[in-house]
Amino acid sequence: MFADGSEIVIDGSVIIGRSPTQTDPDRPARLVTVRGEGRGVSRNHLRIDVRDDGAYAVDLASRNGSAITPPEGERVRLEAGTPYRLGAGSRLTVADLTCEFRAV
Repeated sequence: MFADGSEIVIDGSVIIGRSPTQTDPDRPARLVTVRGEGRGVSRNHLRIDVRDDGAYAVDLASRNGSAITPPEGERVRLEAGTPYRLGAGSRLTVADLTCEFRAV
């Protein structure tokens, strides 16, 4: 859920960005465009993949970076291309935009 109350249901893979495009033809993803409040969001900023063993966020070599803050832990800046597991209640920061990851 984003700060404005909007939500994105993720039931597979999504790419979040200012003007996202498919990054891997072998692993298609739903494209989610962030406008307005997302200053500093790259064209293809972040990929989230839901797998059998959980959800993972991967920074797509974005200019302004991404981070995860688990409910019980410290903020971790994502290294581009490295999958990071998302736990329920984690805060996900995409440039200057923050949202909360909730498991359904």
